[in-house]
Amino acid sequence: MPDYKNNMKEKLAKILMQPSSMMREPTLGMDANQLDMVEPEYINRVQNPDRYPFITNKDGTRSTHRMAAEKDENGNWFVFPTIVQLPDGQLHEFNDNIEAMRFNIKSGNYKKMPNKETALKYAEGKYKKGTPLAPYKRSYGDN
Repeated sequence: MPDYKNNMKEKLAKILMQPSSMMREPTLGMDANQLDMVEPEYINRVQNPDRYPFITNKDGTRSTHRMAAEKDENGNWFVFPTIVQLPDGQLHEFNDNIEAMRFNIKSGNYKKMPNKETALKYAEGKYKKGTPLAPYKRSYGDN
């Protein structure tokens, strides 16, 4: 039987080794400010959760992206999913928020926030407002 963890680590390493432009075809030629204005991929998954795969948690709930907030080495705050859909369609759940942040920044699947308070509120559930996920409360098995 194939070793899932090692195979996934290899896939992630290959993705992270690609130049950012290969991962973000629709945004080729954009500068950092323009890039921050592009909707990240996870937004469509939040707005249309029935169209995407999910992870079944131990308690029976389903998670599609599970949000986190972190700051980078320059003090910039970002929000991003810790469950990501890889190019082959598989979901990968990061256990380390910093690793998830690096991956999502590289792939453009993040939002930059103005400060810690805004980032934490968004990651804790504000992103669900006005979406099919709005009725669901945040828990470990959160969407």
